[in-house]
Amino acid sequence: ILQVELTNFRKNSTKNLQLKNHNFLIFSNNLSHSILSGFFFGLLFIYIYFCYNKVDEYSLKKRLLIYLNKKNMDRKEFLSLLGMGGASLVVSACLGGCSKNESASAPSNLNLNLDLNSTTYSVLKTKGQYVQLEGVVVAYGLDGNYYAAQLTCPHESGRINYDSSLGRFRCEKHTEQNFTTSGASNNARTSSSLKTYACTLNGNSLNVKG
Repeated sequence: ILQVELTNFRKNSTKNLQLKNHNFLIFSNNLSHSILSGFFFGLLFIYIYFCYNKVDEYSLKKRLLIYLNKKNMDRKEFLSLLGMGGASLVVSACLGGCSKNESASAPSNLNLNLDLNSTTYSVLKTKGQYVQLEGVVVAYGLDGNYYAAQLTCPHESGRINYDSSLGRFRCEKHTEQNFTTSGASNNARTSSSLKTYACTLNGNSLNVKG
């Protein structure tokens, strides 16, 4: 009888152990799925945040430099910096499609001849005026020189106009962002420069080339 009970005890113990191992495997699989799901939705949230809040690489670098120049940093600022830094690395590595192609909007091999006697381009006889056409903006500066640059801003593709009071090209989407007539940025929103084009006046014909 004792031997039979001992055998039954062993069988029951083996079954209980197998059941525990089975339950542990199920728990491990569920935990793995939960972690992967959380990671996926975390990436999705970061993607939506970056795309809809227009957080770009230059803004992040600028923010990082501001924090590093501080002598004291409280806990909230430190955690915020870590979060934005980590998020930028994840988005840069995994979601490159959200970034802009800063050179694609600038026309190449351009060769335009503008008749300044025509109704469309006659405004370019007046200093401080400009026209927007075929991917470029052409301006007649107050200094008596003609200038031309790509029509779209390299930051977020806003249209570029000419501000005669500044003597600079300016983004219409973010007016604090402007560029010199040679294309250099003031770094308000982007450090990227504008592509500029050579302007040559022959009588009443203005050639824009580049």
